[in-house]
Amino acid sequence: MRADSPRGRCGRAGASPGPPPRRRGLGRVVLLAVAVIALVVGVAPTAWAHASLEESTPADGSELAGAPHQVTLRFSESVQVNSDGVSVLDSAGARVDNHDAHSGAAADQVVVTLHPDLGRGSYQVSWHVISADTHAVSGGFSFGVGTAAASVAPSGGVSAVDAAQAVSRGLVYLGLVLAVGGGFFLLVLWPAGRVRRGCRRLLWAGVAALGAGTVGEFLLAGTESVGGGLGQALSAALVGATFDTPLGHLLAIRAVVVVLAGVTVPALLRAKDPPRLEAALLGLALIGTVVWAGHAHTTAPVWVSLASWSVHLAAMTVWLGGLAVLAVEAVPARRDDPARVALARALPRWSRIAQGAVAALVVTGAYQTWRQVGTPPALTATGYGQVLLVKLMLVGGILAAALVSYRLVHGRLRRARRPVAGPGAPDPDLPDPDVAVVGAGLPPPTPRTRPRPRTRPRPRTRPRPSPRPAATPAARTSPPVARLVPALRRSVAVEAGFGVAVLAVTSVLVAQRPAREVYAPAFHDSVPAYLNTAEITVDPPLRGRETITLRFLDPDRKPVDVAEAQARLSLPARGLGPLTCTLRPAGEHVYSCPVVVPEPGEWELRLTVRVSDFDSYFTSSTFTVR
Repeated sequence: MRADSPRGRCGRAGASPGPPPRRRGLGRVVLLAVAVIALVVGVAPTAWAHASLEESTPADGSELAGAPHQVTLRFSESVQVNSDGVSVLDSAGARVDNHDAHSGAAADQVVVTLHPDLGRGSYQVSWHVISADTHAVSGGFSFGVGTAAASVAPSGGVSAVDAAQAVSRGLVYLGLVLAVGGGFFLLVLWPAGRVRRGCRRLLWAGVAALGAGTVGEFLLAGTESVGGGLGQALSAALVGATFDTPLGHLLAIRAVVVVLAGVTVPALLRAKDPPRLEAALLGLALIGTVVWAGHAHTTAPVWVSLASWSVHLAAMTVWLGGLAVLAVEAVPARRDDPARVALARALPRWSRIAQGAVAALVVTGAYQTWRQVGTPPALTATGYGQVLLVKLMLVGGILAAALVSYRLVHGRLRRARRPVAGPGAPDPDLPDPDVAVVGAGLPPPTPRTRPRPRTRPRPRTRPRPSPRPAATPAARTSPPVARLVPALRRSVAVEAGFGVAVLAVTSVLVAQRPAREVYAPAFHDSVPAYLNTAEITVDPPLRGRETITLRFLDPDRKPVDVAEAQARLSLPARGLGPLTCTLRPAGEHVYSCPVVVPEPGEWELRLTVRVSDFDSYFTSSTFTVR
C-alpha cells in the first residue's frame, strides 16, 4: 500500500486522523490529575480561616498553687500538630514537657503532658500548629507555679525559615507567570515565537521555578510546624509528618502537575499542532493548587472567594507572562523575520487581552481588599494592610510605565509615519514602525502616503547622477523613530521589573493574617470611680488574647499610683466568667494585664482598684468583642 494513499494516511478511507497515541495517553494522564485535584477541592470544608488560640489550661498569666500535669490548648478551628509542636520551658530554658503534643478530645484541641512535680517558678509555653487553611500559626504564653508568671517577650524580626518560605512562594508565582502566562502568549497569540531561543528558555525557566518553589515549600513546612530552623528542613521525621497533612497532599499534587508540565513542554515547542487542551488543563491545575494554599478559604461565601482569587491569579499570570515574553523579544529584528511579522500582527489582540486582565485585577482586587481588610484604618495598622499598600503602589508603577509606552509610541509614531518630502534613499539604520511598537504591545500604525507635489524641473548644469531606488512610505520615516526603540525597550524593562517586585510582595502577602481577623479599633472608656476617674483601654477587642490597660486619675485629673488593681471579665449572655487578671505596672502610672477572651459578645469588665490600705474603688464598663 502506498504511503500517500488515503487508506495509508488515515488507516481506512474516510476516517479522521485523530491524535497520535502518545498525545492521547498524555491527555488522559493530565485529565486524571485534574480530576484528582477537583476531588480534593470538592470534599474540603466549606469555610476555613487562620486558627487562633481561644483558651488554654493553665490560662495565660495565671498563678497556680500546684504543678499541672498537662497543658491543653483550644483553638478557633481544627488544627494539626507535630509531636514537637508544643514546648514548655522553665526559667532556665530547659524543656519540661514530654515531646508528645497530640490532638485532644476534639479536633480543635491540642494536649501536651508535663514532667511530674514541676518546681516553683515561671514557665513559658510556645506552640506551632497548622490551621485548616494550610498555614502555620504560632504563639506563646506563660503561667506560674507558686509565683507570678513572667511576661512573654514578643518575637521580633523575620526568621530564616519565614524568609525561605517567602522565597519559595515567590518562585512558585514566578514560575506561574513564565510557564503559564508565557505559554498562553506563545500558544494563543504568537505560535511562531516557539522557535525563538529566548521564549524556549522562558518556558523552561518557569517549569524549573515551579518545581523548586514547590519542593522548598514542602521541605520548609515541616520545620515551620515545630518552630525549628533551616537545618531541620531535611529531617526525615518532619518530611514524613508533612506528607500526612492537607498541605503535604496539596503540594504533592502540585509536584505531579509540574512534572506533567515538564513532559508537555517539548511537545508545545516542537509539535506543529501543540497540545493546547492539555496545556490549558495543566495551567488551570497549577493555578488551582496555588489558590487553594492561599487565603481563599478565609471568607464566606467560599465559592465567591475561590472564584475571585482564581480570576485574580489567572489575570496576573496572563498579564505579567505577556510582559515577560515582550521583555525578552523587545529588540529590533530583521525586516524579513517571519516571527517578528507574526508578533506585530498579534499585538492588537494582546493589547485587548491585557486590558481585560487589568480590568479583572482591579475588580477582584477591590473585592478581596474589602473582604480581607474591612476598614480603611486596617490598611496602616496591620501587617497585611501595609504589605497590600506596597503591592498596590507597585501595580500602579506598572500601569504608569505602560501609559508612558502608549504615549511614547502613539506620539512619536504619529509624527514618524509622515513621509519625508522630497526624494531620497531610505536610511538602513532606521527601524520601521512595526519594530518600534513590538515592545509596547501596541498595534503598528498604518502609514499614510501622500502624492509628491509636482515641481518645475530646473535647468541642468551638470550630469544627473544615476537614479536611486524609490523609498517606501514605511522606510521614509522621520528621525524620532530612531530614538523610539531604545526608549520602548527601557519602558518594557521597567514594567517587567515592577512585575517581579509584585510577585515578591505577593509571596509575603499570602503569609500574613488578613487584617479583618487581627484588627479592631481599640476600646477606650473613662468611667467614674467615686471622685476619681479610671481610663480603660482594651486592645484589640477581638476573640482571643487581649490586653487591658488602666490609668487612674484623681479628681484633679492627675495620674495616681495604684497599689493593686484587678480586672474581672464576664459574658452574662453565655454564662461565661469571671475571667480574672491582675494588672501590673507597664509604664509610668500605667497598669496592664493580658487575658484570653474565648467568645464574642457584650463583655462586662469590673475593676477593683486599691490606692492605699484604706482606699479602694470599684467601677465597671461594657465593651463588644467580635
